[in-house]
Amino acid sequence: MPVSKRFAVIAILMGCACSLETAFAADSLEVIIPESARVGEAVDITVRALETDGSVDVDYEGNIYISVLEDPNATVPFVEDGYTFAPADQGEKVFSKGLSFTQEGTMTVSVIDLIAEELEGVASIEVLPAGGEQMPGEIETAELSISNPTNGAVINTDSVDVIGTTKRNSRVQISLNGEVVGTTQSDENGAFLYTLEDLPEANNVMRVRVLDGDDVVIGESEDMLFSVEDAGPVIQGVSIVGGDEVSAGRPFDVEVLSEPGLPRGSVTFMDTPTPLSEQEGGLYTVRLVAPEELGEYPIDVSLENDLGIATTQIGVVIATVVEPTAAFESVRVETEDGRATFTFSLVEDVENLVRFKFQYGTGTGELSEEVITLDREQIVTSDETPLEYAWYVDGLEPDEYRFQIYGLDAENAEISGVVSDEILVSIAANAAPECSVQNITGLSADREGDMVVLTWDAASDATDGYNVYRRDGSGSYHLIENVSDNRYTTHFSRDRIEYTDFAVKGVCGDWNIESADFSSALRVQTGPASIVLFALVAFALAYFVLRMRRRA
Repeated sequence: MPVSKRFAVIAILMGCACSLETAFAADSLEVIIPESARVGEAVDITVRALETDGSVDVDYEGNIYISVLEDPNATVPFVEDGYTFAPADQGEKVFSKGLSFTQEGTMTVSVIDLIAEELEGVASIEVLPAGGEQMPGEIETAELSISNPTNGAVINTDSVDVIGTTKRNSRVQISLNGEVVGTTQSDENGAFLYTLEDLPEANNVMRVRVLDGDDVVIGESEDMLFSVEDAGPVIQGVSIVGGDEVSAGRPFDVEVLSEPGLPRGSVTFMDTPTPLSEQEGGLYTVRLVAPEELGEYPIDVSLENDLGIATTQIGVVIATVVEPTAAFESVRVETEDGRATFTFSLVEDVENLVRFKFQYGTGTGELSEEVITLDREQIVTSDETPLEYAWYVDGLEPDEYRFQIYGLDAENAEISGVVSDEILVSIAANAAPECSVQNITGLSADREGDMVVLTWDAASDATDGYNVYRRDGSGSYHLIENVSDNRYTTHFSRDRIEYTDFAVKGVCGDWNIESADFSSALRVQTGPASIVLFALVAFALAYFVLRMRRRA
């Protein structure tokens, strides 16, 4: 490194030199490079900070600078500002493919600490001309492994990912049917991936090679054969959500992974096919119900593409039906006016359970309707252990219903195993009234001496007579008397003019049911004496009717 440049870097760091003294406890720097290389070939260089006893100083955090004394134009790591060791380096840093040379000869690679100049290390390397025969003693090979596609594979798409491992940070060349079609680079772990596209529908031969910095082949695969055919969809995976053990009589979900956008697919369980539904990105799901009988049951999967070509796998996964584990207890249901009110508890608390879902349906069909509760803290009805919850489902028409309760997490996803047995609920039609009575018509009045006789048309369904009412000045009706016949007699006022409005309703069902409407009101001249009588009779009659209704 030029002296002026070294001094410039030291000057920048002078202000913190004292605080960094503890970072330079290492005694020396070790430089590890190959014994030989060719011009233009990139090689690894490793720098280690060593203690006096030769062990690595894992606390070293110094700033180093790398240079090649005989080749000023050589490529070295971090040529501008050097490299500062991080705590994660643990005193040793590998610069993969970080060193290359522009001229041949014996080269001295020097590494110094920019603050503690006494820390330095050197190593020599013999640089030979580019290309040429293999150098004496040189063994330059790279292991190569291809995991995809496999030899003899059948592919039903026009593209395939070439996946493998080799020497890290190396160039990988892919040839198809005798022609180089592309290159890629292996990563720090030696893994690489390259996508072959627009593959012909025929047999194909692929070869993969690993190249060094001078395009010399240092690793090569055998010829790998694969064919592209217009085959059915590839079933990439089948699984039972929550594991292969399912509870007897309980629903469970099956997931199938394949290519997205397939028009048809089904799962066959117990000889019954059920259509799959695509959720997203080639994930297809179906809900099944385990039988009551314990045992192992195979599940078949069939997928079909747009061309009508199907792929079927028989017994791809086995559902093991076991005794159900109760998740809910003390489940009670009360019904009234099209509403079912549930109270229930959990056998054991579930940590990530946030709310509940009620799924229901009629007959033997799918439970296609659902209601989600509020958060469970908001529907607690008892703080005793176990906590009791309550929720209702209304708007139910008269029918026989099947309900199941599910536990949901914060995203409203069902929690595996947190499901109730089916709950049968019967919603009855509202009971018809015991009787009905028509509205009263034909109300009229005739005077007989000091009396006024009210009459009206008889109603055959008024089995408990008729209620006679008086209407006051505010328009409110007050019961005067219940009579058995269609006539009522009251006093006629001669001394002063007083008027009373009368109306009548028919009565049945032990005096519990009246006509829906009052008869047309009739105004009759009455006197003060009759008003007092009306009050007394009305009080006695009201008491009698109240007693009868309480008995009913």
